Amino acid sequence: GHIVDIDIPAAAEIVIEGHILPAVRRSEGPLAEFHGYHGEPWNSPTVEVTSISWRNDPIYQTIIPGWYEHIYIGNVLPREPLLRRFVRHLDPGADVHIPPYGNGFLALIQIDRDNPGGPKNLAMAAMAAHINIRNVIVIDRDVDMYEPSEIQWALTNRVHWEDDVFSVPSAQGHEMDPTADQRGISTKVGIDATYKRERREYGTRVSYAPVDLADYLT
Repeated sequence: GHIVDIDIPAAAEIVIEGHILPAVRRSEGPLAEFHGYHGEPWNSPTVEVTSISWRNDPIYQTIIPGWYEHIYIGNVLPREPLLRRFVRHLDPGADVHIPPYGNGFLALIQIDRDNPGGPKNLAMAAMAAHINIRNVIVIDRDVDMYEPSEIQWALTNRVHWEDDVFSVPSAQGHEMDPTADQRGISTKVGIDATYKRERREYGTRVSYAPVDLADYLT
């Protein structure tokens, strides 16, 4: 480096050199957070920058904070494998998804429902997988868990709100959860949005054969 006596990759885009000031804390923020709000400022370690250098035409890569890119990196990609492992311990065939529009607080579980109590057990397993997971919705295979309108359809047409929803009050969550108190204590909710044939037989869901646009556009 120019100032710090360590080797630096010759092809580095941008190099920032400096010294950490171990006893100094400065207010940082507010910053855009993963839940879509600006977080509160907090005292952070301080670096005294002594040099900034860069190669020709450097590329500076960052993320858009407080939006899907931020959520995918911090909540979806690292958490889905953990969630899948917890849930498949109970149901080896279950699929899971942490949708970005839920900011990491919502988990979806897709199953082949074979008993009335299964969805609740799976929802509780998901809540235990990570403290961020606060709301869990369990759906059937005929609901596309990657399409938000499909989730709304299941909530509207397959949930009896008195019988199919359970809550866990005073559960430990993330301290940055907007619904939680300063300690991260909030209420977790599980929703069984599966088709309950034992309650009422309603037949099969309307579906149509897939359309190949090439048959019409060529």
